[in-house]
Amino acid sequence: MNTSPNHEKFQLTTPAKMDQAAYENYLTQVNLGKIRDIAEQYYDDSLEISSGGVTYNKTQLLRLMDVTAEQLVESFELVNFYQAEDGIAAEVKTTFVAKKDVTKEPFEKCGFPEAYIELKKGESFVAHSLYTYKIKCGKFVFSRGFSA
Repeated sequence: MNTSPNHEKFQLTTPAKMDQAAYENYLTQVNLGKIRDIAEQYYDDSLEISSGGVTYNKTQLLRLMDVTAEQLVESFELVNFYQAEDGIAAEVKTTFVAKKDVTKEPFEKCGFPEAYIELKKGESFVAHSLYTYKIKCGKFVFSRGFSA
């Protein structure tokens, strides 16, 4: 039983299948900067993410999210949601706002130079993406992203 003061703030159980409500809860928690708090709830240990010709595992994804959060505020907005027996697809609009002048070095050091977005403090960039996910026991095991 979790008795931490934050226990009531977000859903701690993972549904057997990922439906739209569960995915929206996931995006809400990511938008609140809770990615590390919810990683075990949503990411299978065998998670693989393929995007832009690069494949990430769970550890790499979390490291990239940490580096991104140091320089950018990321917010995700669900545009469309599709569900099948073995997975889901989500069309998502992502807005990046620079907290400070974004530098490439931290992205290079953590192994993701392709994730760097050149922005000055206060500038923003919007990406429109389609993500497909394979789901196992309510957790993401594979995701492929396509962004424009």
